[in-house]
Amino acid sequence: MRSRPNARRCGRKSSATAPRWISLSGHWTAEQNKADWKQAKPLLDELRSAQDKAEAIAHTIDEQPAAKMLATEAAPLAKLMLQKATSIIDEEGSIASTDARKSLLIGFADLRGSMAMAIGAIRAYLLTADLAFKKEFEELWALNQKKFEALVEAALGDDERPAERLRRAR
Repeated sequence: MRSRPNARRCGRKSSATAPRWISLSGHWTAEQNKADWKQAKPLLDELRSAQDKAEAIAHTIDEQPAAKMLATEAAPLAKLMLQKATSIIDEEGSIASTDARKSLLIGFADLRGSMAMAIGAIRAYLLTADLAFKKEFEELWALNQKKFEALVEAALGDDERPAERLRRAR
């Protein structure tokens, strides 16, 4: 990727060249050249406008809509879900241990792990467009869904509080 200062230099070069063309066009004697310039000049203005628009969003969150959506919509929800899972894991860790509770604790840890890995895979896909990362995300997300469903089912049989918290966090 080009740095913003280079993009600005390119824009200035095109802009600086235009007045020179304008002054030279006044000395043209061929009517066809004058007519061609008259049609080309508005295109130069459009190019300059398009350059300005591109430079305005270059290297900002608006440059890549998918990355913007991930950063502003998906990531905050994923963070909340991970925080809720961690909170439940911490709470479960302080309760007397039974086989069912151990299983529940492992399920929450698996859910949290698969979600964190899925988030990493989707970010890698957005950065590289490598379909292997997309496939990894899809597999991890499917695993995450299975873990979530298993936790809801297990929690409803044992204690409804974790299930209710999971549903609200989702």
